Amino acid sequence: MEGYKCPACNETQLTLKLHRDHVRLTHVRGIFNPRFTCRHCDKKIDISWEWYSRHVAKCVSQIPQHVPVADNNDFDHGADIEPDVEPMEQEEEPPVFEQDHTQTVLDDVKEMFDTLWLSMLSSPGITNHTVDLVCGIVSDMLKTTLTLLKPNLADFEKATEYFSSQWSKTSTEYLRKKGLYNSGDFIQPEKYALNDRMEPVASFEGEYLRLKTDYMAVIPLETTLQRLLECETFRSTLLMPSMFLESATSTHPFCSQRAVNLYEDIGGDYIAIQLYEDDFGTTNPLQTGSAPFYKMAGCYFRILNLPAEFQSTFEHTFLAFLAYSNDMTLNRHGFLRSTIVHQLRQLENDGITVLVNGNQKHFPVVLFNLVADNLGLNQNGGYKSYFRGDNACRICHFNWEEICSVFEMTDDRLRTSEEYDEAAMSADDNVISSWGLKENSAFNDLDLFHVQECPSVDLMHDLFQGHVRYLLAMIFQSFDRYEDVFNAVSAFPFHGKDAFNIPRPTQNGDRMEQIKGMTAATCSTLIRLLPLILAHLVPDEGNEYWNLLLLFQKIYDIVMALHATEEMVDNLKVLVRDYLTEFTRLGGRMTVKPHYMTHYPAMIKMYGPLRFLWSMRYEAKHQTFKQHSNVNKCRKNLPYTLAWKHQAFACMAVRKMEKADYFEQCRRKTFDNLYKVGDIVVLEKVDNIPQFGRIYIKNVDGSCGIAKLQTLRFDERRYCYETSPAGNVMSAHPKTFYINAKLRHSFSTAMADLVHPARSSLFIKNMSASVKLRFLDEDGITEHSKRFAVSDDSSTVAEAIQKGLDRLECPSLKCELVMYGQRRGSGKPFRIHMDDYVELGYDYVFVDPRLEESNVPSFSTPSTPTTSATMAFKSPSAFATPTSSSRPFATVATPSTPKSSRQPFARPRSDSTDFFGDLFEQSSVAVPPTTQTTPTRESFAKLVMAAPPPPRDLVLLDDGSEEPSTSAAASNEHRKAPAASPKFTTISKTKQLNNFYISNQQAVDDFYGSKLNMDGRNFYDQKHPELYEAAQFVIVDACMDILRVKWPKLNVPPYEKQSLAKLVSTLTGYTELENMTLANRNGRLDFKIKFFRRQNPDCSREAPPAKRAKMAAVTDSEIDLLSIDLNPETDSKTLHCAYERTANQRSSWIKKLYNDPDLQFGIITKLVSKFRHIVSDVSLIHYDFTFLMSVRRHPLSSLAEAFRRLVPAIYEEARVLGISTTTANDSTDKREYMAGQLLSEILKIKCKKSPNDYGRLVIDHTGSLDYKNALQWRKDNGITAPSILILGSDSAITFYIAADGMAFQVRGRFAEALQSFMEMVFVSNVKYDAKTTGITYFFEYLMNIKEHANASRMAVKKELDAIADKLSSESASERVSSLDASNDA
Repeated sequence: MEGYKCPACNETQLTLKLHRDHVRLTHVRGIFNPRFTCRHCDKKIDISWEWYSRHVAKCVSQIPQHVPVADNNDFDHGADIEPDVEPMEQEEEPPVFEQDHTQTVLDDVKEMFDTLWLSMLSSPGITNHTVDLVCGIVSDMLKTTLTLLKPNLADFEKATEYFSSQWSKTSTEYLRKKGLYNSGDFIQPEKYALNDRMEPVASFEGEYLRLKTDYMAVIPLETTLQRLLECETFRSTLLMPSMFLESATSTHPFCSQRAVNLYEDIGGDYIAIQLYEDDFGTTNPLQTGSAPFYKMAGCYFRILNLPAEFQSTFEHTFLAFLAYSNDMTLNRHGFLRSTIVHQLRQLENDGITVLVNGNQKHFPVVLFNLVADNLGLNQNGGYKSYFRGDNACRICHFNWEEICSVFEMTDDRLRTSEEYDEAAMSADDNVISSWGLKENSAFNDLDLFHVQECPSVDLMHDLFQGHVRYLLAMIFQSFDRYEDVFNAVSAFPFHGKDAFNIPRPTQNGDRMEQIKGMTAATCSTLIRLLPLILAHLVPDEGNEYWNLLLLFQKIYDIVMALHATEEMVDNLKVLVRDYLTEFTRLGGRMTVKPHYMTHYPAMIKMYGPLRFLWSMRYEAKHQTFKQHSNVNKCRKNLPYTLAWKHQAFACMAVRKMEKADYFEQCRRKTFDNLYKVGDIVVLEKVDNIPQFGRIYIKNVDGSCGIAKLQTLRFDERRYCYETSPAGNVMSAHPKTFYINAKLRHSFSTAMADLVHPARSSLFIKNMSASVKLRFLDEDGITEHSKRFAVSDDSSTVAEAIQKGLDRLECPSLKCELVMYGQRRGSGKPFRIHMDDYVELGYDYVFVDPRLEESNVPSFSTPSTPTTSATMAFKSPSAFATPTSSSRPFATVATPSTPKSSRQPFARPRSDSTDFFGDLFEQSSVAVPPTTQTTPTRESFAKLVMAAPPPPRDLVLLDDGSEEPSTSAAASNEHRKAPAASPKFTTISKTKQLNNFYISNQQAVDDFYGSKLNMDGRNFYDQKHPELYEAAQFVIVDACMDILRVKWPKLNVPPYEKQSLAKLVSTLTGYTELENMTLANRNGRLDFKIKFFRRQNPDCSREAPPAKRAKMAAVTDSEIDLLSIDLNPETDSKTLHCAYERTANQRSSWIKKLYNDPDLQFGIITKLVSKFRHIVSDVSLIHYDFTFLMSVRRHPLSSLAEAFRRLVPAIYEEARVLGISTTTANDSTDKREYMAGQLLSEILKIKCKKSPNDYGRLVIDHTGSLDYKNALQWRKDNGITAPSILILGSDSAITFYIAADGMAFQVRGRFAEALQSFMEMVFVSNVKYDAKTTGITYFFEYLMNIKEHANASRMAVKKELDAIADKLSSESASERVSSLDASNDA
């Protein structure tokens, strides 16, 4: 029997355990990195102990063991060693313990170990090596604790064996990760290739280039949602939009117009996603030089169905993708379309289905809104990334002058999605640029989202990283002694959470235009507490700057509130207008960021409180990735590495959600972080006055001991409440505090309805309308009572009735119904027409007029007595309606939002113009309304309805059909006089007008025949005002049909709709019909078109037109012909005219050359080969330059004129700065180009960071007439960029532009040479000499090209302009004085 030979001595052991113990205790313990060679096979030489302990088990046939006890080192963790044998795929049978709790404890310990490993793995400050080390130590400690079971030997042996089998699956990092992948909790990132690049790699042979692919790490949205929704705890916590439909106070994103619109478009509840995307910097291992390369673009999302208190935590902010920012700039919207937008489209179309308790549950998923900073919102919206000029605002059409002067927003100034689409699909780049667009946004591919219909703002960057910085500087500068302000802020005792963001103002804060060096949280803390900090420095009467600060505090309270009401929104609109007006009057700097405040009221209505769409909490999540990158050693695929780390964190969070008390623990943790001992909280409001309390103790159960305070008054000057101790204490839980109770109140009732089955009917009614029909059968005897619910409000009343009858398998009604109706919770009845749309939340009761029962519903509002002025309309004579004079038709006002005006939720009609005109067929016999007759079936109209809807449109509640009576007498005995309640005959509007005209044809014809020039509405206003609404409805329907004749897909340009509206308004005399189409697309006709296209997506999905070039496309042969025509010409004037005339063709050809990689830096040579006159007169290139630059927003200025104007100012400024100027007797040319030298010296002093080597820009060879010497000097000095050559003598100076080894003659002086030089650079598409950018960028600024404008260059130009104006005025006054003196002489 072979034994185990010790690799370090001559001893032999019989068992593997004894062998391992011997080696470990004798030859491993206390020795650093021992190495061994196996004596059994001599194949494993110089291996580590960990490797040897595994190898020897396979190398030697093991002797059977009596008690197989594993050794501690069986579970050692070799971080870099892969297992020799793959772990068993099949689960082993768990042992049976004598003590039942043993296996449970072992399983719990294993789960705790996995949680510990996962938490350390996802921790940003721990390396993988440290994780492996800790896991090994913990496993050894746990193994040692098993010795506690030794008294029970059988359980001890089984526990040891079970522990060993389980721990063998987690002994290395590889096995632990494999188990994590197989668990189903971990969602691995997917790689999406973005960019291929050549990366330099160093080796012993030298440096070489290697192809490197950059990837985007994408986390599938559907997989993430699927895993979350499988969790019962998470799923049961979700809120649905229907819970907030009747909320008067907005406390959640679902209390918003966007949520209501989505609910009505989808027809029910949905899962809402909020998407955020931003760039952030990670660790830069190669210092500042490669910082842009490691900049990351991160996209996160939230599920807005969570309660508001849980939405801002890191665990509930999920990752969508990570990528290098540089790669995203290559084709941002193309990459977005292929990844995140593609996933959103699938979720929007298919939703997500989850298996819950064996049943499939379906959730529609939609994009609710986008969140980002202003740059990110512009980029994701396809807008240009600049924030000045006439298209600075992405939401409205304000130009820059209006942004700085108009502080109230109206709907007619808002941008619309039609305008956006029209501009984005335009083939003219000028149109796209003039609208402020770069390209069509990828997010517009979604059916239920458009970046222009769903704009967004960012409270954090607009105010706390933008406008507030200027406001603070203005407030600080208003004090006489800034030292007092600095000391007051520094000495203020910040407490609680404010102590984490203590403001640290600078010593020179009074001399700064804006306060810098503060985070957004710090700025928010400072501006909120500033009235309390500085109030003692302000005189009692205050000042206008202090009043401005107090006015801003009111705005702050509203925009930072966690709830919003209609009154608050209206008040905010007035406050913003007054504040910005006062701010600009006091000299405050106006930018686009404070302008966005004018949109805040609309944003609150659209999305709810602004705190739910700012980027503060999203940007905090960047810190996790930055910390991960600090300890990360491998950057081969940094986005994937960081995404994997995040998914480990997300996996741990998902496992926590499996616990039933997870969200309760989250709430308790939030309260622990929010409320500390010593904090003052609002307990409640009494008569709108807050009642405060101070926390003096926190109990173990989460409640707080509160010392109540008495509210004395509100101090306007300090903008705070004064309190005093009330002398009594109380105990309260944080969830009962005023702010938390208000957040929970909005959905607590709805949640209770879902939890308690007995109250579930209330929840159903909130999402449906109830329709009840009572009618007689065809025999006129059998009475039926049918009731059903309609959950889809895109059906008309007529369609809904027919759908309900079809579902209940009832025949079509052959009678004109009388309608009784009342909205739930109100005693106000309303009128309804058959072509009105169903209003959810209403009760509809339709009764056969032959059923005059006493139990017809009676409402609290009595019917209006019948008079000639108040009668709605009498039953038309064309209908044989059995009515009597004792049953009048009462006139009752229509509801505030009549369904007939809510066209966006209507389904499109599929037939001719008069869909409802044939709703009732007219009888051939006319019966006066007062005639009492017994009706027959032939005297009633037959309902003609549309096809039945999908099953989800109707919810059947009951079928209350009564048994037929035995005789007609019994039936007549059962009927009694009607109750006093309002009743309306329900016909369509089209039929209503038709019947009116038939009954009053002569009167109508007489009116229009004699008063053609009068407003036709006068006839109806005076006699029949109830027909006005019906007329508008029919006219808009007719306009819809007219448009469909010319535009079958209803892709109607806005101006065409406006023209039709004006024409119809003129023809009909209805001036209000001009508003059937509005700029904000909220008119009746706009609604019809919009939702026709939405209900018919194939109609609205048109392929975008082929994009043609902005300039006339020309071929090389056309350029050759143009060259042949121009080159023989010798007359200068004729040449200039010809070059100006042909600039369009030549510029198009030059622009095409930009895309030729072989000609990117040799365009001038190619241009000269075709057009030789440019060499002898470089000013000919001016026409090409002008045409190429015509697409710019700002008109260009003449550099020659601007420079000549500043020449005297340059000399004066140089004299002031002590720069030598000895050109008093020099020629004009020399004075000009020496002014350029002086300007360079001035810029060296004023703009110290920019290189200003004037000698490389202007090469002075005045002692030579041969330009070749100057070109050779350029070559010897390594100058490849264009430059200016000066040749000749002082009396005859000639200027040239040197470029591409050629010299181009300038027909003019030095100022014209500067102009031609700049034009040459732009046309040739080359860069400036790197050592001359200081002065060349300044020349750009003189030309009104502001790409490289900075504060120092702007300051220099401002100073020179002031000096030039002063010298010009002095010169003018001297000329006037000399003229006066000559006149006197």
